[in-house]
Amino acid sequence: TANIKQTSYSRYFEVTNDSYVDAGTHKITLTLLDTTNFKWRNSATDVLLLDFVIERAILTYNPVNHTAVYDEQEHYAYVESDYAESIYYSATPLDGGINGSVSTDLMKFVDAGEYTVYYYIVADGNHNDEFGQLSVSIAKADQEASVKYAYAVVSESIANIPAKYVSSTDINGDEFDLTDKISF
Repeated sequence: TANIKQTSYSRYFEVTNDSYVDAGTHKITLTLLDTTNFKWRNSATDVLLLDFVIERAILTYNPVNHTAVYDEQEHYAYVESDYAESIYYSATPLDGGINGSVSTDLMKFVDAGEYTVYYYIVADGNHNDEFGQLSVSIAKADQEASVKYAYAVVSESIANIPAKYVSSTDINGDEFDLTDKISF
């Protein structure tokens, strides 16, 4: 709220329309109290209208970047603000305002990689719009490999045995079928 404070000169004039809340250009009225002895400079009237400007405030907001390790889940970055009417996200810069392919939906990523998300905040009427960029970083997950391997001894004496009768064991001694896996 902006209030025009009456100073020690207030014995000469009265101030009205002096309390405003919202950003914008407003009119305040100054009315001379003693028109017998005073006049407004450069005015033929007893009432003077002045423009009073309340500028938009800087928007407070919190861009939340995201870092993760690949886990087959969706990951995203976003913007928090108490004074945003809308927040738009895009894969292309939005520094000139809302243009191109934009959405109020969060941009979500699953695959490992580095992603940039651009945002544009349309603020309420008392704050400035803002824009910027966020990052989503998804690192490759470590993969552990476990290898089972098989061995089979093939000699001339079994060369004529059909493959379906040949089996092998893995390193743990578990038997598995090599049917159609070997040929002689």
